[in-house]
Amino acid sequence: MADNLAPDDSKMKHWRGVTYFADYDSAVRAARWNGWPTDRIIQYGKGWAVQSKKSGPYLHLLPQEERVLDMLGGDRERESNPGVRQIGRHVYDYDSANRFLDGKNSRKLAHNTLVHRDRPGDAIRVRYHNTDVVTYHLGGSIELNSGGYQTVTTKQRMNQLLPPGHGVYQYRHEWFVQTPNGSYPFEDGAHLYPGSSMEYETPEESRSRFREGR
Repeated sequence: MADNLAPDDSKMKHWRGVTYFADYDSAVRAARWNGWPTDRIIQYGKGWAVQSKKSGPYLHLLPQEERVLDMLGGDRERESNPGVRQIGRHVYDYDSANRFLDGKNSRKLAHNTLVHRDRPGDAIRVRYHNTDVVTYHLGGSIELNSGGYQTVTTKQRMNQLLPPGHGVYQYRHEWFVQTPNGSYPFEDGAHLYPGSSMEYETPEESRSRFREGR
């Protein structure tokens, strides 16, 4: 492989500060092009990534490669607002939200953001302004709801409250939900199932499953 070949955009994806590659050769090409260490290319999930140190973090594309974000529908605000990003270190699923509440039924998480529930054992909701944008259910599913406000800040807040590998992004003025294995059109009331074979469920699919008793 020649050292001066530019990375193949079609074989890489930028997500939350990490650049993933479809195959090993693509990772090597990008590493050489950007001056990254080629001896720290590791298999990561279903693809490959490059580590900056022996124990991470993983390297990502240089600023001039930001066109990849536009091509894949990524969000620059996820990378440029570290203060908000810290929210996700506290709350990202039912168990972490329950720990954050620490026996209380409500607790402020951040500016205009409240974690609350009616009583212990109930679903835990995260309210942003007047909308419960994320709801963590006891069974492990996560419900999303923009309340009709599909804004940058609403999307940003959702992204800080989801587990790794999951997020909401905008592409050509439409919202989509990203999971580790694919993307789906966003719908208010849709459910994510992290770690399950059923990654995403629309509100209609949820209602049908409930009616059928599944």
